[in-house]
Amino acid sequence: MTETSFVAVDFEEVLGRLTLHALNLNGAMVCVGLKEKVLPGGDSAADLAQTTLLKFLDLQDTSVKWNEQKGQPTTSGVLAYLRKVLTRDFLDLKKSG
Repeated sequence: MTETSFVAVDFEEVLGRLTLHALNLNGAMVCVGLKEKVLPGGDSAADLAQTTLLKFLDLQDTSVKWNEQKGQPTTSGVLAYLRKVLTRDFLDLKKSG
């Protein structure tokens, strides 16, 4: 088994685009009638994006990991994967709130 290399991933870009995605999700919820502008627990959209990326980068957290069957990670590939993770986490937070 070979070790996955993230040398081709621009994590600064990933974080920025994840933050925009979280802001868009939250904005869409406000537009459909929800009054809250922050997530349950007081986290902002930027907090959710950072938490998602940190789970991915944390070697001891196995809940969000790159699947080696997808090949070597790229910025766009990692972003697409983390957008799905963030969306699921966002919806879970909204349901539990």
